[in-house]
Amino acid sequence: MTRLDGVETADVSLNEGRVHIEFARQNAVTVGQLRRTIRDQGFSPKDATLTLSANIVIRDGVILAVVPGSEASYTLTAEGEVRTRLTNAAGTTVTVQGHVGADEGEETPTRLEVTHLSGG
Repeated sequence: MTRLDGVETADVSLNEGRVHIEFARQNAVTVGQLRRTIRDQGFSPKDATLTLSANIVIRDGVILAVVPGSEASYTLTAEGEVRTRLTNAAGTTVTVQGHVGADEGEETPTRLEVTHLSGG
């Protein structure tokens, strides 16, 4: 994992079936690249929790998080107050945390179910 440009550290626990990855501030690594790397190592990617700083954009009624300095973008889904805050954050940079399902990440943009939002 640390061979991917933009990955600073990767702590792998085979017993727990988890990897904790820390990225460089300006990285261009996508969920799809990470999942391909995991598969190339003979493992199956699982659900993931992501925290990222991104610009919020609304296109055709779809809320997107566009990561500065990267080709990565995420289609954001959220409920209630978090969705309202995301909509109101359009045009700003925020930090979002959310869940990416095991089957997500091969296509761009990846769907991210937002659970927490700060900034904006």
